[in-house]
Amino acid sequence: MTRASAPAPNPAPETPAAVPHRNLILLVMCLALVMVVAGVSMLANALPHLAADLGASQSSQQWIVDAYALTLAAFLLPAGALGDRYGRRGALIAGTALFVFVRGASRTEETLDDELDLEQAA
Repeated sequence: MTRASAPAPNPAPETPAAVPHRNLILLVMCLALVMVVAGVSMLANALPHLAADLGASQSSQQWIVDAYALTLAAFLLPAGALGDRYGRRGALIAGTALFVFVRGASRTEETLDDELDLEQAA
């Protein structure tokens, strides 16, 4: 008769010291969170100007904020699925690059609008 072999013991969980670049990973994740908070802060700062330019009422301003949150949530689910499928690191890099590109493009448009306003005033 053979004896049933005992299951292999579970490997020891990774200790914090065993994770390479632990502090760098934490820093990158914190910076990603800062970008999200910065986006919300930018919307909060731009809301009075948007309301004045668009003639938006208080309820319309609430819709603007809700549309921003809804868009963020709508992109969050597919981004998570892409991160699971192709790798979280690549998804984070692609999302960060997209954020920087869009913010840079919006800043460029503001600069061009300011230049056009100066040309028209002259």
